[in-house]
Amino acid sequence: MLAVQQRDTDVFQSQYLDPSLLSPPPSSATSISLPTTVPLKRKTRPISSNAEAGPSRPPPPPCRTERRFTCDYPGCDKAYFKPSRLAEHQLTHSGERPHQCPHCAQCYLRASHLHAHLRTHLSQDDKQFTCSRPGCDKKFWTATHLKRHDQTHDQAPVYSCKHCEESFTKVHLLRDHVVLAHMPAGTKPYMCTNEGCDSSFSLKSHLKTHMKTHDGKLPYKL
Repeated sequence: MLAVQQRDTDVFQSQYLDPSLLSPPPSSATSISLPTTVPLKRKTRPISSNAEAGPSRPPPPPCRTERRFTCDYPGCDKAYFKPSRLAEHQLTHSGERPHQCPHCAQCYLRASHLHAHLRTHLSQDDKQFTCSRPGCDKKFWTATHLKRHDQTHDQAPVYSCKHCEESFTKVHLLRDHVVLAHMPAGTKPYMCTNEGCDSSFSLKSHLKTHMKTHDGKLPYKL
């Protein structure tokens, strides 16, 4: 069967097809020479010397890099950028405090310190920043203090009082509560924990010094 099909195919090609179509094309026709491509040259702009070095900036003034104003007090080598800072420093040698409180005898080196002190002579109603949380009517002098206080409302209380059901977010708030609500009048925040000792102090450092009297670790003895 395959031999018959091959014979019919050969007869058809010999009778109906041009023999030149059956032969492969000459080798010269198969090799086509393509023209060589020449790479294009890009036009580049010349780079100026200023662009390579970058934009030139003027040097900073000497007042920002050199402490030109030096203290002339004997034995003092302090220097400052501004003459106002030097004048303020020289007051520490003379002991002069030019900013005096009009309500008391307190004097200060800076006007900002006097301004902060003047708040102590004002009433609590003069504080401009009030807490807006429900049930809280605390007032503060600055917005920073108000913001710090406002964060305490979002914190969970972790310090509980042993004498009542009150709880606080800060340990110093618990300490102040115990002193005011559960201790005799005149008791200070830092209390001695030794048995039989009812001493109390306003500073933690004073309490540490006192605790050495119970341990026998005082460095100086009579």
